[in-house]
Amino acid sequence: MEKSDTTQTIKTEQVKNIRIEHMRIMHVDLDYLYDNNKVQQEHNISALIQRIQKLQPNTIFLQAFADPDANGSANLVYFKNRHIPALEDLFQPVVKQIKNQTSVQHVYAWLPLLAWELPNSEQLQYVEHSLGKNEGYIRLSPFSTKNQRIIEEIFTDFIQNNSVDGVLYHDDITLSDYEDSSETARLCCTNLSVKAFSAI
Repeated sequence: MEKSDTTQTIKTEQVKNIRIEHMRIMHVDLDYLYDNNKVQQEHNISALIQRIQKLQPNTIFLQAFADPDANGSANLVYFKNRHIPALEDLFQPVVKQIKNQTSVQHVYAWLPLLAWELPNSEQLQYVEHSLGKNEGYIRLSPFSTKNQRIIEEIFTDFIQNNSVDGVLYHDDITLSDYEDSSETARLCCTNLSVKAFSAI
């Protein structure tokens, strides 16, 4: 093993051993920091930094998506990516200020897994309710391979351009007994059933 490989292994093991035994958590919503007036936005960020310094949390859960219609699903984000409009590339600059100006040890990105509302031009399959009801968040159907690829690419774009200690998933990774009744989901379940019976 070369010296550089040894050094990298040591650094990796050190990262694995870093723990916070007692987490003091602060949830931060970037919607309350963002402003069209950039002077006001900088004031908002400065106020946040001062509050963090006063409260002394060691962990921040930083919301990286925007939900202007307050339905719980993300139709805008605060980072560059291939699929969903970015209101502003604000996430990483805020992380840097938190890391540089406070004693916070860990910053986690708060993101949905399924609850994405993409532009209509994408023509995607969303979760459907068998009784035609609108319950819970608007969510991409997890049974669609196209949706799976898009979600993977959103997270890939985020991780490649933003340094965080982990991801806090939104509470959107559930389906009720009546979901998902879309044709895509039914076809997927039928194929799984056929494979299961074939294996018996």
